[in-house]
Amino acid sequence: MWTGLLIGAAAALLLLLVFGVARWRRRQAVTACIERALEQAAQDDFDGAIADYDEAVRLDPRDVTPYYLRGAAKQARGDFDGAIADFDTLLRLHPEDAAACFNRGLVKKMKGDFAGALADFDKALRLDPALADAEQERAACAALGREKKPCRAEPEQS
Repeated sequence: MWTGLLIGAAAALLLLLVFGVARWRRRQAVTACIERALEQAAQDDFDGAIADYDEAVRLDPRDVTPYYLRGAAKQARGDFDGAIADFDTLLRLHPEDAAACFNRGLVKKMKGDFAGALADFDKALRLDPALADAEQERAACAALGREKKPCRAEPEQS
């Protein structure tokens, strides 16, 4: 009887070790993809960066980091719909992410979707009241919405 229990415990420990190692290797692969993508994005190679973010998402679709960074790369490339889709996915996985709400709001503002942008800036402020940029973007977006002008680029910083 004790032998059977010991064999079962040893098998369970071995499975835990094997799956733990596999999970660690997958995490290392995701990290390598993200590091490569960040280097490519720093050189304005957004297509290469997006390809590596795609691989990171394939390896671990529940990790929010590649969605956030891929959304930013798509935004920089001008793929606003793709960026919004990545921020949407991130927010389904982590609904309380104020930075994701803020960045999705920026992209919506750039597309001219002022109502959507305002909603995102409001949510970002509810989640993180100290997010001063969201308050500034909200005010700018409200003014642009009244004038019905699309904003295709970030406002210049003073």
